[in-house]
Amino acid sequence: MVHIIPLSVGQRRSDSGNGMQQPDAAPARQLDPYWQTVADHYERRMAQQRAFDTEIAARRLDGEIASAEADTVANAPADGTGLHHAMYGEVDPHTGRVVLKGRFDALFDNFLKQAPPELRPGLASRKAALREAGSTRMAMQQLQRRSQYEHDQLSAAQAEELDNIARSGPDDTATFDASRHAGLDLIAKMNLNPQIRLQAEAAWRASTTRTRMEALIARDPKRAAAILSAGPVAGDGMGETVRMQLAAGAQSEQAASDEGRFATDPRADLSSDDVRRLVNQAHAATATQLIEARANIDLASQNAPDAIASTGNYSGPMPSPADFTAIYGVEEGGKHYQDFSRKIEVGRQAFGMRTMPNQAIHAALRDAEPSPGSSDEDQIRYQITAAAALKTLGLRGTDPARYVREVFPDVDAAWSKVTDPASKSAISDREAYSRAIALSVAAQRQLGVENPQPLPRAFVESIADDFSKQDIPQADKDTVLSALLAAVRDPGIREALSLQLDQAGPYQPAEVDPITTAATRQQPPPSASPGETKSAFRQATEDFDNYLSESFEALGRAPHGMGLILQDLRDSPGDFLEQLPVTPGSGAVAEGAAGLRWLGANLLKGGKVAEEVIEPALRAFSKNYRKTFFREYPELIGLVFIHHRIEQKVLKRYIGIISEEMMHSLENLRGIPKELNSVLHLSIIRREWDAFYRQNPTTTLQKLLEKADEIDQKYGHLFNPPIGKK
Repeated sequence: MVHIIPLSVGQRRSDSGNGMQQPDAAPARQLDPYWQTVADHYERRMAQQRAFDTEIAARRLDGEIASAEADTVANAPADGTGLHHAMYGEVDPHTGRVVLKGRFDALFDNFLKQAPPELRPGLASRKAALREAGSTRMAMQQLQRRSQYEHDQLSAAQAEELDNIARSGPDDTATFDASRHAGLDLIAKMNLNPQIRLQAEAAWRASTTRTRMEALIARDPKRAAAILSAGPVAGDGMGETVRMQLAAGAQSEQAASDEGRFATDPRADLSSDDVRRLVNQAHAATATQLIEARANIDLASQNAPDAIASTGNYSGPMPSPADFTAIYGVEEGGKHYQDFSRKIEVGRQAFGMRTMPNQAIHAALRDAEPSPGSSDEDQIRYQITAAAALKTLGLRGTDPARYVREVFPDVDAAWSKVTDPASKSAISDREAYSRAIALSVAAQRQLGVENPQPLPRAFVESIADDFSKQDIPQADKDTVLSALLAAVRDPGIREALSLQLDQAGPYQPAEVDPITTAATRQQPPPSASPGETKSAFRQATEDFDNYLSESFEALGRAPHGMGLILQDLRDSPGDFLEQLPVTPGSGAVAEGAAGLRWLGANLLKGGKVAEEVIEPALRAFSKNYRKTFFREYPELIGLVFIHHRIEQKVLKRYIGIISEEMMHSLENLRGIPKELNSVLHLSIIRREWDAFYRQNPTTTLQKLLEKADEIDQKYGHLFNPPIGKK
């Protein structure tokens, strides 16, 4: 086989026949043609093999060089300094001699030493070419690294300057100009070709302007939209679009004024797409801002006055005058904000009244009452003080036990102790209950509450709910009520407690101890607190009531019509007395019980007294509006004063405008809680109607109804039953 003939075959020479060449033999003769062909073939085959092996070794060398280059790049400084020299050293450009070896030289020399001897010449010949190619690569890498470094540094510097612009605000022209120039100066020092430099500068101007406008949008989107829509910019191709987006004339004037604060028209640095995007962003931000402002206004209007009245603070965002203007316009917004501010001031004053006795609140209201011809500011101050007094007195009257618990920390602590689920059983801890009730009643008396309530309404309702459950044994219900009532030692407070429980409807105990039995016995509530001095009229009314009760059987002898009227009289003697047409000659002028007894003694005698005094009174009493009201709302008897929505004074001041039937109809009657009567009925509403009378010497029924509606809207939520909106 020719392909496996060793190289020595091609080197054979003629010998003496034993196969060994003689030392002094003549030079070898030329091989015969056949063997010469074999030797040439073999030589070519070996050269090809060495070339292949050299190429494989070179590939391994290329891989090691590539790995070394990657490692050198990875460990090079951020700006690429020394990257080329670290890998390929330095070559004298004139002589081609290596004057500074790099990592490539060490790697190549080491690789060459480890290569087979026959491959070394071929590999060594490639060194110069490998250095040249690699040197170019590293130079490019170093340039790219430097370019990336400059770009990163520029981006960081620009981000910082943009942040400065955003934080400084859109009207800080000095900061804006300084930041813009800083970015432009940095771009000028970069290694950029002229075209790229122009693009970078234009992009930077657009970024700074865009940031400034976005800051303005965040602060005042309407103003931003007006600036961006102030008019066409020459050559921008968006004149018609911008004109379609113009706001009202006021916005255009504001935009013109704003442009004076900008060194140049901001749209000059922005593309048409940027302007459109910013305008849309401004419109969206305006809508969002309006939604948030409206929500803040609604929430604050609903919650802030009560929160401030209770705690002195409101945790939510408080709307500004600009918010009201944005929602309602300049004129209406000013009115709404004024109303809102008054409500807030009412809350502040109510908070200041939390610990004031009722008497002090009435005194403060009297002090604030403006004199005739006083200024509008005095009138407003009085209205605010009156509203604060109404709020405070109303809360006290609705649930006084809850009110003092919210106002006085020690009262709240006492109730928390008996209602805490983790604490000792509330019902069995009689001493804790006794203390909580005593503190609550004492606090109410300190505030001047006429009828202190021992228990908070929520607590009474909780007991009623528990007692409505069928799974609670009767004995447990009896025990609860017995222990609760026995915890109260004061008879008057025990009576009030019993009345509270009875009104809430909890289950009444079947058998309880004598103390509880006495406390729950149904008796008419005392007309006055122990020790309280009764007025002559009040005492007379009570005496007359007793007199009628004792002599009521005499009604059977009276005429049928008289008997019915007297029955009404017995039910409401105070109402009857107010309507008596008393004359100087009548015995009814006698004060107190004596006069009333005179009246009672003459009721059934007829004659002149019945003709001149009794019959007119009875005719008037047949239009008993109190009876009309309490027939509809019997549960309010003793709790409210009756107020005519359109006052009775109208009958005499504007004769013929309204009939007596309409005046005394249920639709024209309102219940005012007794605790608010002196403030709401006799002061605030009184002043409202007096002002109406002064302004309207003549009037119509429609105007009277409108004024009545206005009062209902303002104060109807304080009536009982409530009317109108709060």
